[in-house]
Amino acid sequence: MELDTLSDPAEFAQAIRGLARDAHRTLRYSPSAAALRGLSRRIDALATVLGDRRGGPVGTWLENLGREVRFAVVHPARLSRPVCLCA
Repeated sequence: MELDTLSDPAEFAQAIRGLARDAHRTLRYSPSAAALRGLSRRIDALATVLGDRRGGPVGTWLENLGREVRFAVVHPARLSRPVCLCA
């Protein structure tokens, strides 16, 4: 994911949808540390592109998703709890 291409709204939307899909798949099962690091990097990259618009709904969703990913890193055995990645 290149940050310069994410300035295009269609590319950004596609990146968000891809992240949502991959996060759902990864967090449903016992994720590897590498998979969680990859999700975290993507979350950070998309949040960076948002810039000062991080306070909006997409920024809030990214923040919540980041929290879920951090939870999975710290509590890998508890991942069977329901995960809602809704905005």
